Amino acid sequence: MRRNSISFLPIAVLLIAVLSSRASIQITGLSEVTQEKALEIISDQVAQEEAKGGSRPLADDASFFLERELRRSGYDKADVEWRFDEASKQITLIVDEGTNQTLGEITISGNIAEVADEDLRALVRRSTEIRKDAALLGGSGGLAYVASDISSGLADVAQLYRSLGYWDAK
Repeated sequence: MRRNSISFLPIAVLLIAVLSSRASIQITGLSEVTQEKALEIISDQVAQEEAKGGSRPLADDASFFLERELRRSGYDKADVEWRFDEASKQITLIVDEGTNQTLGEITISGNIAEVADEDLRALVRRSTEIRKDAALLGGSGGLAYVASDISSGLADVAQLYRSLGYWDAK
């Protein structure tokens, strides 16, 4: 008895050809940050690359967004360069994470008001803790040290003191 069978070989060859013609974004140089987290950060660029293929502007965008998020996560000297191969439409991001800085002990001095030190520490940490869920720190457990977050927290402390009548608080 002869069965009618469809040969999947031409379909498989076509599928392999389509998939191989589609570029991908490669990331090199990661040490603390996982490949999955990095690709998650640039997920919009990955989706656009999958839909339309790689390009120089897309490589530049992916590099920018990855570097920005690394810096927001405590890698203040992070640098992400990109390469684009015209022939293969391959985007390669070359990452230099730099060192990760985490927030250490917060010490309050000169607290003359009736404000608990822990409340003041909470104000300083607040902005940094907002990022904790999105932090790229692979299990290091610390909060990322980001100077702008600390400045914002210190401004909140100064505002609290001014609201209590200490007009010269800085």
